[in-house]
Amino acid sequence: MSIPHLNILQRKYIKDGLIVTGISTEKPEVISKYLKGQGLSNYSFGADDNMKTSAVYMKGINVIPAAFIIDKTGKVVWIGHPMEVEPVLKRIFSGKFNMNKEQHERKENKKLKAAFAKRDYKEALKLTEERLKENPGDPKYVSLKAFILFSLGKADESFKYVDEMIKAYPDHLKLYQVKMVILKKLQKDKELDACYKVCINKFTKPLDLSNLAWEMISRKFGTAKLNLALQAAEKAYKNDNFEKPADEAVVGNTLARVYYLVGRLDKAITVQKKACYLFKKYKNPNFKRSQQTLKYYLEAYTVGQSIK
Repeated sequence: MSIPHLNILQRKYIKDGLIVTGISTEKPEVISKYLKGQGLSNYSFGADDNMKTSAVYMKGINVIPAAFIIDKTGKVVWIGHPMEVEPVLKRIFSGKFNMNKEQHERKENKKLKAAFAKRDYKEALKLTEERLKENPGDPKYVSLKAFILFSLGKADESFKYVDEMIKAYPDHLKLYQVKMVILKKLQKDKELDACYKVCINKFTKPLDLSNLAWEMISRKFGTAKLNLALQAAEKAYKNDNFEKPADEAVVGNTLARVYYLVGRLDKAITVQKKACYLFKKYKNPNFKRSQQTLKYYLEAYTVGQSIK
């Protein structure tokens, strides 16, 4: 997941001066074989066959993959997971990046992780509230606080807190998603449906709506919200304001699945065919999986037609 994501970022931010380089401890022939199979072309890879690079960069870091952002002076200004790189890049390129603040936040987050590891929820709550004072309305810390309150047996307080945050920050979809998690845990189905409807009407970004639709159909058998999922997926697909060319294929893949689930295999096949075409056109790693899905829909349709 990380490598295709970084491939997209290189293409997206190359005009801003971004240069992405991957370093692997695998043998050069292994790396080359992998790259050819993935169709990746936007950034270069190096083989750390003598482990000298890893010895310096990975000192004190025990998780992989790890990403390092190095500024123009050669200084490492950020270390983290590759999937978390883009928000930092946006802050850097917009001039809003503050290295001291970033380092402070990383230090405080380590304390938070340690508190969670010990299941010391009271300490975790205290640390989270300190984070919220510095980052008011940050969905990450809002969701953490809600989770902690819930874990402490304060479900009503957790729910009330998230509602207050939604009123204060009505444009944060992630806050609504936290509310959905709580409603599911409390088994408040009617309120959950209402929350889904609000999000479908309020938000317009295709990927947000697509993810919302997937969330509604990925539930246990018999509990999927098919009608609402269809509304979300169709709205996402009709909105042509896609940030990346392959996003249309991602949304189409979602809509096709919803069509399949509601028994409209003809529509599912049509939309999935276009998704496959777009994934292939933009050399997206989801092409093979999308093609396999299309094959399944075609087989299901053929078998269905054979039933008398």
